[in-house]
Amino acid sequence: ATIPIDTNNTMLKESETKKRKLTDETKEETRVFSKRHGLELKLKLKPEKCIGLCRRLKLSKEQKYLYRQNPHLRQVFLEEKKKLVFYCGGDKTFSTTENRLLLPTSGRTPYNSSKTSFQTVKHYGQRKLLMSEIEFLTNVIATAAHSTDSQNLLVIYAGAAPGSHTNYLSLMFPQLRFIFFDHSEFLAEESDHIKIRREMFTNELAEEYSTIKENLLFICDIRQLYFQAWAPPRSTECRLLVTQDDISKPLIEYDNTDYDSAMFYFSTCTRTMYYEHDYNKGEHIGLDHCYDCRTELFILEQYVRKIKQVKEDEVKKQVLKLSSDIWDKITSNKQVPSRKR
Repeated sequence: ATIPIDTNNTMLKESETKKRKLTDETKEETRVFSKRHGLELKLKLKPEKCIGLCRRLKLSKEQKYLYRQNPHLRQVFLEEKKKLVFYCGGDKTFSTTENRLLLPTSGRTPYNSSKTSFQTVKHYGQRKLLMSEIEFLTNVIATAAHSTDSQNLLVIYAGAAPGSHTNYLSLMFPQLRFIFFDHSEFLAEESDHIKIRREMFTNELAEEYSTIKENLLFICDIRQLYFQAWAPPRSTECRLLVTQDDISKPLIEYDNTDYDSAMFYFSTCTRTMYYEHDYNKGEHIGLDHCYDCRTELFILEQYVRKIKQVKEDEVKKQVLKLSSDIWDKITSNKQVPSRKR
């Protein structure tokens, strides 16, 4: 029988272990899952402690397989929908336009606090920021590659603390220089490409940097709207991309109720759909077929193609290496300095 992973990471009683009759395949999946998903083992999913959960949910053989292989999608089964919604676009059509932007045509669902009692999508704060920044810098640099705008690029990052992922980000884009602003404590370290200023980014500083000759990229974590991978389960946060041309355009008024409905649909439906990809079983430890995992693969694919410019037959290998490296170096359960504003 297919058995869900013990989320408390405790030793099972010998009698319980015998009852489970774990197959070699399931044992190996548990070992790999435990190694790469140390945080996953702390999921607040009390129902998963029950030995006969799959049996009591009356899952079919196919559903059991999907349940076991896709831990981030388990809330679909725990809420007793029992049926995953498969994204019909397929692997080759996952794109910025279709999957990354909040548009007027995006789905809406009125907020319902009782609808999300089980939450198996994951929140990794620094990984979330890293993915959005890789996506932003990849698109900007690729667009400016054949113009003078690609020279002397300086990234101003307001609200950058604690920044435990930012040294890694700098290594990914060695052609860029960064200046981080925040009055809070940093985990990031200065380098040849990074300067840290322990102060708030004020209007006066904005005026000062607007006069320099270098081409500026401005990132602000004090918040086209981009959905985020690895956001909190009920997050209503997006990333807003503004270009130079956008500054002269009329202001856009947002309906907060409509926005909440769009983000609730994203959290409860879009993020828990099944997204196909060709990263085969056993080659992508820690990644399944949820929206967040598929988005990470998409962002890293764009990066290795546009920035690293690797050969197409090397893309998959490089993406897997990056994803594994990001997990080891960025995603952890270590405490970071609290942000007090």
